[in-house]
Amino acid sequence: MGLESMPGVEWKIMDAKGRNYSYDSEEEALEELHEYGPGASVWRREVYRVTIFFTRSVNGWQQVHPVPSA
Repeated sequence: MGLESMPGVEWKIMDAKGRNYSYDSEEEALEELHEYGPGASVWRREVYRVTIFFTRSVNGWQQVHPVPSA
C-alpha cells in the first residue's frame, strides 16, 4: 500500500492574526485553543499523503469550532 492511499485528518488553530499552528488531534488543539487568545479557532481537513512530508486535501480547511466569544 503506497503512502498516497492513506487518508488522514490534519488539525490546526488559526489565531486572530491569521497565523496557523498544527496539531495531531482535535483534543490537543482544543486543549491549547485558549492560549491563542480571543478570535482563535480550530480547523480540520481530510487529507491524502502525497509524499512523506506533503499532504493534499480535496475540500480544504473547514472550521469546526467557532471563535470563542470574548
